Parts: sequence; structure tokens; C-alpha cells
Amino acid sequence: GVETYEKLGIDTNSHITFDTVYEAASIRRHKNGLFIYGLGGYVRMFIMPYLKKIPKIACIDYKANVASEFKSKYKFEKSFLTASDSFDLLKTIEQPVAVIATYHSDHAIIASNIFFSNPNTFIFIEKPPIVTLEDLVRLIEIYNKGAKIEIGFNRRFINYSRYVKKVVRNKVLIINCTIKEVKISDNHWYLWKNQGTRITGNVVHWIDLGTFWIQSMPTEINVLSNGTDQETSAISILYKNGSILNITASDKGNGLRGVQEKIEIRFDDY
Repeated sequence: GVETYEKLGIDTNSHITFDTVYEAASIRRHKNGLFIYGLGGYVRMFIMPYLKKIPKIACIDYKANVASEFKSKYKFEKSFLTASDSFDLLKTIEQPVAVIATYHSDHAIIASNIFFSNPNTFIFIEKPPIVTLEDLVRLIEIYNKGAKIEIGFNRRFINYSRYVKKVVRNKVLIINCTIKEVKISDNHWYLWKNQGTRITGNVVHWIDLGTFWIQSMPTEINVLSNGTDQETSAISILYKNGSILNITASDKGNGLRGVQEKIEIRFDDY
């Protein structure tokens, strides 16, 4: 005959949900920790082997099976399907590390959202950092606000590249780079209109490396390409100190050895 719970002394205004219990029990507090956005082969081969000591907080990929498998294999606490799902958790970490290795078109916007969620985050962006001028504006904005950003231009960190930089310091250089690209299918995501072309996706490595050696500001750039062959291009960059960087990139040739490159550097009497 009891019509309400009040006679039993139960407060019906307060409640608890299973979600509350789950979140409170499953999230540990960390001073630092790793968040990875995009869980493809690059991350597995070149990121995870070198980040073994940092706490693994969250891995994010739009493919549910990939995110779940990655979480289990590398012992992450959480996996999510979208970047925005991770931001509340990101806010709880004092000094998080975020690795962005998603589709190129997402790099800048994810970096911006991460910074505004937790400005203390160290943000590593796999190249290219941008594919549009709007992306550039986003990165400049957060950089000017103090964002800690590193870009995945790894060639400049090779010991040989650093040796070359010492040898050519303060020289006017003529650098010629010839690159044999790997052939990819016409529907490969690198060629989607919103991904910035193969130049943005890969040739930027040599633009960065040449600029690293020359150590001067670019003043002019010329690009030649065949309108019927988007995989072949020639780029020339003139620098303030008179140096010139020439890059020819194409998928033409024997692809048995994968990516092939030849770099010639001339200066003074060399």
C-alpha cells in the first residue's frame, strides 16, 4: 500500500548512473600521459617503439576495431572514435603529450582543439602540419598563444643531415634533389582534394631539409607540373642569401626499391 518511497526514508531526488560509476572507477590521475590521434602503420612503426615509458592514456581512431585492438595491444587506458571524445580526459592531465597522425586535413584543427582544451599539451604533428591557408592561420594563432608544437620533419634529425649542416654553414648553396616516389593508386587518400596533394604529403620533407641546410629565408618559389600527370613535378626555391633548392619528384621508374632519392649539394669550389 506504499504509494511513494518517502515513507521508507528514500530520497528520490538524488541518483547515480552507471556512467558515473564507470568513469570514476576507470580513470586514474596522471601528471603526464600519451594521447594518439590516428592509429595507422606510421604510429605503430615509428612512434610506439620510442614511447614506452610514458603512461598510455588514450588512443583515437574513427575505426572502432582499430581503436579497440590498439588499446589492448599497447595498454592504453581508453580508446575513442573521435578526437572531441578525448578532450574532457585531456583536461585532467597536467602535462599531456599528443601525437597527431590522422588524415592530413585534420592535423591543424585537431591541434587547435587540443591546445584550447589543455594549453599545457606538448603537440607533435606528423607532416604536413597544414593543407590550407585556414590551417596555417589556426597554427599561427595557437603558436602565438604559447602552444608547444613540433612537426614530424624527421630528416633534419638524421646524423648525416646534421653533419652536412656543419660543413655548409654560412655558404651559398645549390641543392638538387631527385626523388622517385612510390606508385599509389588513383583512389589513394593522398590524392583526395582535401589532403593537399603528394607535394604537401611527402615532398615537403625535402623542402624542409633543404631549408634546414641553407638557413635563409625563401623569397621566391616556382612550381612546374604536368596537367595530365599529378605525380610528376619540379620545384625551385630561391633564398635570400642567393641559395637555390631544386626538387624533381615523380613516380616514374623502377619501384622495386621503394622511395629513392639523390641529393647533390654544390658550393664554392665543391
